[in-house]
Amino acid sequence: MESIPVGIDVGTRHSILAIIDDHIGPRVIKNRWGNEKTSSFVGYRHGRLCAAEDALPAVFTYPGGSCVSVKRHIGASQKLRLGGRTFVAEELLQVLLLYLREDAEAYLQAVVRECFIAVPSCFDFKQRDMVKSAAQKAGFRGVKLINEPTAAAMAVSLEGNVLVFDFGAGAVDISAVEKKSDLCHVLESIGSTKFGGMDLDKEIALHIWKLMGERGDPSEDPRWPLLLMEAEAIKESLSFTNVVNWWPRACGFILHRNKPLAIYREEIESLIAAFILPVLDLAKRIWDRYNCQILLLAGGSARMPLVRRLLAEAIAEPEKVQICPDEAIAVGAAVLAGKRGKLFIDVLSCDLAISTTDGGISVIASKGTPLPIKLAKRFMVVGSGSVEAKVLQLKSDESGSRVETLSTLVIKGTRSGDVVKVIFLVDGSGLLRIDVANEKGNLYLSQDVEIPNFPSRDYYFKERKHKIEELERKLALFSYLFDPPLEKKITELFNSVRCLQSAEEDLWQDALAVLESTVNRIAQVVKNK
Repeated sequence: MESIPVGIDVGTRHSILAIIDDHIGPRVIKNRWGNEKTSSFVGYRHGRLCAAEDALPAVFTYPGGSCVSVKRHIGASQKLRLGGRTFVAEELLQVLLLYLREDAEAYLQAVVRECFIAVPSCFDFKQRDMVKSAAQKAGFRGVKLINEPTAAAMAVSLEGNVLVFDFGAGAVDISAVEKKSDLCHVLESIGSTKFGGMDLDKEIALHIWKLMGERGDPSEDPRWPLLLMEAEAIKESLSFTNVVNWWPRACGFILHRNKPLAIYREEIESLIAAFILPVLDLAKRIWDRYNCQILLLAGGSARMPLVRRLLAEAIAEPEKVQICPDEAIAVGAAVLAGKRGKLFIDVLSCDLAISTTDGGISVIASKGTPLPIKLAKRFMVVGSGSVEAKVLQLKSDESGSRVETLSTLVIKGTRSGDVVKVIFLVDGSGLLRIDVANEKGNLYLSQDVEIPNFPSRDYYFKERKHKIEELERKLALFSYLFDPPLEKKITELFNSVRCLQSAEEDLWQDALAVLESTVNRIAQVVKNK
């Protein structure tokens, strides 16, 4: 059966799937709950990870068992603790992507193995490779990435120099893009995953908290997650009206008077304007630098009247297009996934470098270099044996400048005077591969960027094998009571579960649940005797 490619916008708050329909063109597809937006929440309930709407109960009833901003943690060294267990963000992303793939297959009644995933333009090599790896572990085989502003530009039929202002829940991305016919050439991209619409929601929630006369740290209050979601709903409602009457008791504040709290657009705009203005200054500089003529908005927070008004005053009136800002990124990713003759040229998100023998750093390609690229660096071997070098990425953002190691290359079998050529290949998705060869072109090694702290397939296999062995040891205590037919059935059950040690998470968890239930029932029967 032929696989249908999909475009995916993995947002901080919501994720969206889109495809190219042969009859009506790009369209957003619905999830298993009948919605076009899927919550990007991931939770840990009943001994297993869950995502989307399945994770909402964990968000509201047990905040310590959920993560509401997986995207912001991608690439972070710090692990996340959910329900007493620790996970890296990429494990949580894998579960969310698995949900999205299953929803796409259920809706399309077809196999889905290829995807174009939109990521923030500021994602570095590690983050991009982690997204790709998580997607592959979720069952996707062909995985390509595109920067979110570039995807938004691909979704509309505009020509000229376009400034894409992507204001999502967890990030702000600004790109200058040159569009001509089916070609999209990114001139420059800047962005931050430290500020987005969810930060505005937090300010609004704090404002409401104070209006109600509440004291203390709201984040310690079990009602805080619900208040944050109410703040988001209030913000969205104020895009269409000047006042919202909000009932505190609906959010669990039962001691508050039984009257609605009037929240005005004007007071909210005065509260959040100061957070938006610095981002507009960045957009203005990019607009002027590349002489842009068109302003294109993307992301849910770009729908706010305040954002549109400030952009119109500082830069230009946003372009009126048919596509909804919330859906532009997913649709653009679907356009590329559908391979409809579209071509895009993106840029490098950070500096790529390599360490030198004297302890210095040699920059191979600078941030903003057009992709794809293929560059080589030659080194002469001094001494014999093995040569070691570190591949680095140099990043500068609001938190400062830093150097991060991507990979350590160990080249063996060299002799003094040998010339070693390190070849850096970065594809259009911003994914890095490194080849090391001698002057004759013979490869010493070829590898993708390694992903630190991300559990490999072997890790999952060993963990699952250990779980089966634990259950076998538990059952061995009662094995002397088994007759041959029962012993045969139990052996067959264990062998069946062993066959699923490399299966996808949902299938494995279902099989393990059956095995655990069987072992527990046998143990209970023996104890009752």
